[in-house]
Amino acid sequence: MLRRNKLITSDQIEKLENWVHNISYATMMILDGNDNPTAFCYHDDYLKSNAKKDK
Repeated sequence: MLRRNKLITSDQIEKLENWVHNISYATMMILDGNDNPTAFCYHDDYLKSNAKKDK
């Protein structure tokens, strides 16, 4: 609906999909008893890759 009404761009959709994946993964890892570095590894990678794009 948002895309159809041109209220969100493809880049924004990709960013939202990444966030949902990262939050879901971190939640699952923490609930499974893993430590924070393991739970947030994808989020850390995401931040590193975006920092390179910003430079």
